[in-house]
Amino acid sequence: LTLIGGADAVTGKATGKLSTYVNDHWKEIYPPMPTARSWVSAVLEKDLLIAAGGQCSGVEVNTVEVLNIELKQWYSLKSLKLPHPLYLCRVTTSDGYVYIGGGVNAAKGGIKRYWRLPWSAVQQS
Repeated sequence: LTLIGGADAVTGKATGKLSTYVNDHWKEIYPPMPTARSWVSAVLEKDLLIAAGGQCSGVEVNTVEVLNIELKQWYSLKSLKLPHPLYLCRVTTSDGYVYIGGGVNAAKGGIKRYWRLPWSAVQQS
């Protein structure tokens, strides 16, 4: 079980920390996300953790970042930014694709569409 991102309950400041539950304790065994954020959505497929959207101190982001679990290294998908900054979107994988759908955007409200990325697009070359 790994918790990804979030916000400080007192200050509201977003965090990029990943906290993993190991042997009855929470540990930070992976590096933090490059973009600190709350309300982020993520999926684990093979050895990659894909994090999309979220809020950084109350502002929606359109970033998609990937953690290589084996190497414990993050990389950003700069060429695959979401078309709108989003938070509360959903991420899943199926049949060689990554699907990012729904979410909320402050200017547009609820988003009722999804984006499909080929699996090859999220793998670092």
